[in-house]
Amino acid sequence: MLKEHSFPYSHIGPFEEVIVQRIMSVSFTAALPNDEKNAVRTRVWAVIKETPELAEKEMVSFSYQTLVYCCKKM
Repeated sequence: MLKEHSFPYSHIGPFEEVIVQRIMSVSFTAALPNDEKNAVRTRVWAVIKETPELAEKEMVSFSYQTLVYCCKKM
């Protein structure tokens, strides 16, 4: 028997917390030398400022869902 459960979630907060820290914590970004990490951070902020939907906001919502599957041997 297979059951699926969905857990929706929205991470709401300032850009630094929701977007920048999330990108900087991804393993291949976190493993970069400091100068390259700084370049990534600078580019992420540039994209935020250049994106009309984000440019005038102070907070952002990043929505996602986690799917969990439960299996039971019959």
